[in-house]
Amino acid sequence: MTGRAQRSGGSTDGTVTVPSDDGGCVRVSGFFRRCTGTGLAVLFLAILILGTGSRALADGKVFPSRAEAVEVRMPDQRALLWWSNGVERLVIESRFIGQGTNFAWVVPLPAVPKVEPATSGLFPTLVWLMRPEVIHAPTPWWLLGLFLGGITWLSLTVHADGRMRAMDWCAAVAAGVGCGAAEQGSMAPVGVVVGGTLVLAVYRARHGRLKPLEGILLILIPPLVAGFFLPALATTKAGGVGVGHSVDVLDRQLAGVFETTTLTGTNPAAIREWLTTRGYQMPVETEPVIAEYLREGWVFVASRVRRDASETNVASLHPLSFTFPAREPVYPLRLTGVGNDRLEVDLFVFGAERAAMDGFRVVECRRTKFPTAESGEDFLGRWAEGLMPMAHEGLQAVAPGSAVVSRLQGTLDGSQMRRDAVIRWQGFAEVRDVRYSWSGAWVSVANWTVNGLCLVLVCLAPLFRGPGGPTRPVVQVACASIALALVVSGVWVATLPVTIVRLQGRYSTEIERERQQWAIRHAIHEGRDVNAPITLNSVREAIRQRFPMHQSWIRFRSPPFPIHEEDSPFNYSLRGRSNGVDLLLYDSLGAAEVIPLPE
Repeated sequence: MTGRAQRSGGSTDGTVTVPSDDGGCVRVSGFFRRCTGTGLAVLFLAILILGTGSRALADGKVFPSRAEAVEVRMPDQRALLWWSNGVERLVIESRFIGQGTNFAWVVPLPAVPKVEPATSGLFPTLVWLMRPEVIHAPTPWWLLGLFLGGITWLSLTVHADGRMRAMDWCAAVAAGVGCGAAEQGSMAPVGVVVGGTLVLAVYRARHGRLKPLEGILLILIPPLVAGFFLPALATTKAGGVGVGHSVDVLDRQLAGVFETTTLTGTNPAAIREWLTTRGYQMPVETEPVIAEYLREGWVFVASRVRRDASETNVASLHPLSFTFPAREPVYPLRLTGVGNDRLEVDLFVFGAERAAMDGFRVVECRRTKFPTAESGEDFLGRWAEGLMPMAHEGLQAVAPGSAVVSRLQGTLDGSQMRRDAVIRWQGFAEVRDVRYSWSGAWVSVANWTVNGLCLVLVCLAPLFRGPGGPTRPVVQVACASIALALVVSGVWVATLPVTIVRLQGRYSTEIERERQQWAIRHAIHEGRDVNAPITLNSVREAIRQRFPMHQSWIRFRSPPFPIHEEDSPFNYSLRGRSNGVDLLLYDSLGAAEVIPLPE
């Protein structure tokens, strides 16, 4: 019987015979016939709803991990510069300048300074508070673009011409990948269903058998999937006494474990000889630079570890702070540049505006926020708003009242160190140090290139609709667009600041800090002699003996970071007083909780 289906005699499996495009017959199973129509669309929606419900029940509330940059390089010099009303404070971390010189160095300054010790945790606190922002798991919008691009392509190109085309398969697979790859592939079953449904729908449309109700449901499926897909994406989201030989000693000071001598003179050779005979490494090449500074009226501060300083103190040298009047904020480089072809500097500048210097780049610039009685627990929230928290006592002491902090970094060659670096003020503009993990870089680039490619292909879609297919130039343009997207993606990723990262729980560091600081307190309580007066040495000895044991009780594996005696975030410090010792426990902002001992 021509023109209608005819059931084969005696068959009970539901098989029917339908006419094909070439005049023959195609035998189609009744099961697939029923599934490819409205039933399949309903089945897809049921799977989608069940998949959504099961994921909601299984996941609950999830706090994603946070990526932290792993520091792999240390600068040659790290310093802090504070400027206010013609007064400059320069804090230099001695462990970098002192390498190879027996912890003795010479700093040229434009005026006689007041020399004071700074806390050893000052720069670790600055580095922690101004650590880079790492983009590790950005929202993968390219998946949404892939899904919508595939759907749009099929909508513009599919018509009843009786033949499936390769681009039909590609578009259906792209739409399926766009759904299935979300949430790191956890929606793969949904993607398979979406891709399969689209392939069957395109097949029926190409052969003129897609019913109106099926088409309406297929039109509704993309918004439903997008409504499911977008919330998932959203979750991924620091008056002189003459000594002869034309050298004048202007001042001598003791600053912590250092003894400092401020000197000037008229003869650069005499000053170099004076420094050399006292253990400072001053080659002959430094004499022209010394002469330049003397002509400009500068002085030299020679610093070295005191002879009576204990070995323990020398092992944990603290920075030195130099405060002096100056016409303009300056960072001395000329003496350091003698014999040095390359120098890496990390400089934190505090002032009323953003700082800039020749040879340095501004990697971070933020407004500061000093704690007040009204700040309370909201102080941590203000850090999240981009403000630099000045909760650390040592930081407040060396940079009081500063409105803006800028972090400058530079790698200088010999020619750039022939002159001192002078600070220029440039108003305020927030700058953040943003870096990427490898996955974060590729996803961020793909969000632009893949979506752009999908837009280009969708614009070419009408040219693929003709009965004879696209012309050769159209195919060449499409292939060239794909190749260009790949090349641009690779080049773009290569230009991004990619860094090594480590993943950790959002609150794991804070929880670990509380546990380890709890162990410190109990180690002191159990390890000290209650019949003897409490001293700094007795407290340190109690921590040394008891802390490792308490640490093993609270952790079944090694701690994610080593806690040690330093006034920096997550650590602790000790401070002596007339009738005991104060234990200071530091939180993530560097604010200290003071606990008198004995408690």
